[in-house]
Amino acid sequence: ACAQVAQSWLQLDRALPSYLWPCLLLIEEVPYCMGNSICTDPALKDPTIAPEIEVSDKIEVQLERQPGQALGLDLDFLDGKTARVVEVQAEGAVPASNLGRADWENVKAGDHIISVNGVRGDQPQFRRILAKENKLHLVLQRPVEFSVSVRKGDGLGIDMTNAAQGSNLMINSVKSKGAINDWNSVAESSAVAIKIFDRIVEVNGVRGNWETLLATMKESEELNLIISPAPIPKKQQRTISEVLVDEAIEPAVPEATNVTEEN
Repeated sequence: ACAQVAQSWLQLDRALPSYLWPCLLLIEEVPYCMGNSICTDPALKDPTIAPEIEVSDKIEVQLERQPGQALGLDLDFLDGKTARVVEVQAEGAVPASNLGRADWENVKAGDHIISVNGVRGDQPQFRRILAKENKLHLVLQRPVEFSVSVRKGDGLGIDMTNAAQGSNLMINSVKSKGAINDWNSVAESSAVAIKIFDRIVEVNGVRGNWETLLATMKESEELNLIISPAPIPKKQQRTISEVLVDEAIEPAVPEATNVTEEN
């Protein structure tokens, strides 16, 4: 079983392969092996099935593009530290690379690039490397969305910003009074508490550009919000038992086109 294999790797003090990470959760349960050939149950070998892990998953992509070839991504840099994928274009190095991987490993809209060629948290360097380097090692984090239901009352009590062509509203601050702070005070865990740099990606079943989201938010008293959480800090990545999101990535001054306040 892959749980035994994972234990053996750990006992040898060797770096655990990514396909064995889910087994840490399942040491005493039926293993899920993500295509590991050692598994005995054929149903557990399908590499196209994403692992059932309750954390923001980390995906690594190696690219070697032709000189002059576009990256093939529309990105926003609102949080000051990462690059969020707004759209994967039809052509470019990344969409071409996607064709050779399982669907869950593909770069997708909503993913955050958290490291480029080993550089982390430095957006000017991100931009330079993405624009000029042909060999790229991208580390991405895929947020696990969650749902929040609130009644606006006297206001949500948040400040929001957005990219010009963005499909979300990023939270800049959560005030001490308002519906969102009230939600946070009774949230079952920090994993579903709303914090700065989280993104509102859906309002009452509606997705679209930031203007559509904002208009839907303003016209309704009862709100069901789908939240795409901010990337979790490096020291908390790959936590299997729970998502620890008490410490947000500190941003530089966000590069934004609009700031909206919800009192």
